[in-house]
Amino acid sequence: MNKVTVLPMLIGLFICSFVLSINAQTELKPNGLAGKKLFLDFYTPNKKIASDGEKLRMTDGFELNYQRYISRWVNVVFPLKVGVIQIPGELNRSYMLGFDGVVQVHPLKDRRRFSPYGLIGVGGTSEQFEETFIQVPVGIGANIKLWASTYLNLQTEYRHSFQDNRSNLHHGVGLLIIWGQDEIPSEITDTDKDGVPDTEDQCPETPGLADLYGCPDTDLDGIADIEDQCPEIPGRLVTLGCPDRDEDGIADNDDECPDEAGIEKLNGCPDKDSDGDGIGDDVDKCPDVAGTNAAMGCPDRDGDGVADADDKCPDELGTFANFGCPKAGVVASGGIQDADNDGIVDKDDSCPNLAGPASNKGCPITAPTTTTVVTSPSTVSSTSTVTASPPINNTLNQYATSRTLLLDIIYFESASHNLDTEDIQKLDEVIAIMQGYPNYELYVYGHTDDKDNSNSNMRLSENRAQACYNYITRKVDASRVTYKGFGESEPASENSSEAGRQLNRRVALMVIDRN
Repeated sequence: MNKVTVLPMLIGLFICSFVLSINAQTELKPNGLAGKKLFLDFYTPNKKIASDGEKLRMTDGFELNYQRYISRWVNVVFPLKVGVIQIPGELNRSYMLGFDGVVQVHPLKDRRRFSPYGLIGVGGTSEQFEETFIQVPVGIGANIKLWASTYLNLQTEYRHSFQDNRSNLHHGVGLLIIWGQDEIPSEITDTDKDGVPDTEDQCPETPGLADLYGCPDTDLDGIADIEDQCPEIPGRLVTLGCPDRDEDGIADNDDECPDEAGIEKLNGCPDKDSDGDGIGDDVDKCPDVAGTNAAMGCPDRDGDGVADADDKCPDELGTFANFGCPKAGVVASGGIQDADNDGIVDKDDSCPNLAGPASNKGCPITAPTTTTVVTSPSTVSSTSTVTASPPINNTLNQYATSRTLLLDIIYFESASHNLDTEDIQKLDEVIAIMQGYPNYELYVYGHTDDKDNSNSNMRLSENRAQACYNYITRKVDASRVTYKGFGESEPASENSSEAGRQLNRRVALMVIDRN
């Protein structure tokens, strides 16, 4: 065996003998013995020399190591490794024997249950007992307590070699067993005589439990008294040691409904659902009548997502764009004439040829604006305020119902939810209408074409609707505005052409008269 082979092993044995002579231990059980299965990878760090078609091949190894506790943060470890290695580009496998000296750094203060660590060291690896290479291992690992003094050990390390094509990766899994003294030696101080050294005892003057770092647990709920807000009554960790009978995460002393699981915003009481449809009253538009999620808690007989009260075709599956009907334009019931298809028969319609809601007697809604008019030519003029009424886009009023009106449509570039100057002007008109009609609620519905996958399209449609919502609610109470995305599910036109897709990249703005 040459000098290169002997040198790293002598260094490792010297360090080992030095550490074993250390007396200033701070743990009762400072010794550990670990055995683990190794998976050796010489391919990944050296694949540049691999032959054509050669793939990753793990080889087997085994490690036995002794480790010693030095301080709360540091262990030293002395691994002995054996295995079979496969160097890329070489046909034959070799046997390997290695020995290292390693320092583990444990960042967690408490290492009893789980202890991740980083490692660095130096060692030597001999191939076929002929050549030995100095290597520097650097890696990470963790010890996970299984029972008593036994831990599951997981570790991976990169081993840098100073010899060409010999750097490698070691991945290991095995068991670690620790041992030592069962009683505290006289030279170690334990003021409260609870079996936990003062150096590890968070309550050094009060007898406590080892698993709780030497602190007492009066109610035996597993939470130390110093952290337990109800130290004399057993409780749950999630409620800081206080009882929680309904297990809703709200302590009984803060829970107004301690025997019914509830939510925090209702002080532990369940979300009220008067109609039993599974939709809480706080978000249910029809809290006294069972409905569906899609219709915001209101009844929806045909299941198209349009509430029956707003659905011109409540027994036919339709779309939001057509207010619940399978296509635009519906003749009033009973065959009675309704020339403008606004759901108001001509005899009751003040504007039989222009669609409008019942609240405006069948006429188009207009945005009220204030104009100053001079009423006297005298030097000191008197003025009065009148209302000018520019009509809303009447080409859209063909979709009007007695309670619903499509105000406008915002179109978007592909994959975009940005608003341009023209879009802002349209939204300003919508804001003026909402300000002029305080009983109206606005629904902002986003849509996309089918160019992307359904999940991406759903997010894009929601972003488009939210962009309009965010602008509008700067001047309109957010409680009067609702937005929702439908992705590609409700196209206004076919998606086979760019012109059709352009019509589908849209946000529809609809108002509902709640009177």
